[in-house]
Amino acid sequence: MILYLLLFISVFLDTLKNTYYNNFGKNQMEKSQDSLLFNMVCCVGSVVFLLIIGSPLKISGYSLIMSVIFAVVTVGAQYFSLLAMSMGSMSFSVLFTYLSMIIPTLFGIIYYKQPISTLQLIGLVLMILTFILSIDLKSGSGVTIKWLIVVFANFVAWGLVGVCQQLHQNSIYAHELKTF
Repeated sequence: MILYLLLFISVFLDTLKNTYYNNFGKNQMEKSQDSLLFNMVCCVGSVVFLLIIGSPLKISGYSLIMSVIFAVVTVGAQYFSLLAMSMGSMSFSVLFTYLSMIIPTLFGIIYYKQPISTLQLIGLVLMILTFILSIDLKSGSGVTIKWLIVVFANFVAWGLVGVCQQLHQNSIYAHELKTF
């Protein structure tokens, strides 16, 4: 029962985050610097949270480098998420964000030779089809080439967030997850 409660809370908080991103992107973000300031406030919040929970400060060079790469990629992903939502539909922007999990999935299959079941393969194909069928460039659809470029950058950046996590968690430094 507790797992269902945690799942509900997770989905609820993610929905709140996306709603806030959409509101910020459409109503308050006037220039790129606004997004960077927004991300810096989020980073400070994360540091304060880590200090409160008492994250250990001992970290290997590998985890430190991966953490910096992860942080840069995450800031880029958040930037493109805000930009995509400011330029287009929240629902389609979020859809492309979630479909970005195709990237670490394919990375794991190719790089780590992770096995894939028939059901997972069907799910992957359906995700790719959803991605392709969602692109509608007809006039009046609200989809522009500029938005597609931004949402594609959003897709790639969030996918790379997952790849960074995989690289770290499949390394000999996986035990440093809290510090990472």
